[in-house]
Amino acid sequence: MTPPHARGVWAALRGHPVITATLLGCTFAGALLGFYLLTDDWSVARRLAAGAIAGAGTGVLMTGTKMIG
Repeated sequence: MTPPHARGVWAALRGHPVITATLLGCTFAGALLGFYLLTDDWSVARRLAAGAIAGAGTGVLMTGTKMIG
């Protein structure tokens, strides 16, 4: 059985496909760019994680006004 708040999250994601795609796309692109652009003294996992966090932050900044209002 799915908790009620989880159903609300999935409904919100389905209700806003462009925002969801933007956030996922930015996160994926950030992970790829982090892998290629960060130096080799970082491990692969850290480069991917750092890029994904930066990409997700960029996606939130781009879509923040749409999510709030």
